Amino acid sequence: MLPTTKKRFLVIDDEEHVHRFFELCFSEEYDVRFAASMEETLLQVERDEFPVVTLDLNLNGESGLETNERNRKLHKAPAPHKKASRP
Repeated sequence: MLPTTKKRFLVIDDEEHVHRFFELCFSEEYDVRFAASMEETLLQVERDEFPVVTLDLNLNGESGLETNERNRKLHKAPAPHKKASRP
């Protein structure tokens, strides 16, 4: 049987425990990648396409929404499903 290529899943968050959570939950079905800053995110999306992305809206003091807008412009991607963050 030929190996199947996993779909990529990008987790954009600056907290390591969030990375571990997504790795544990999704790594069997997805090639889970991580970015902890806007710069890392842009490097990832320039190299690969990600059909699934989760985004922290407050990324090391940077706006996760700005990161998303840059990504959408690069790849003409749809608007994200937003999650709430803790105060």
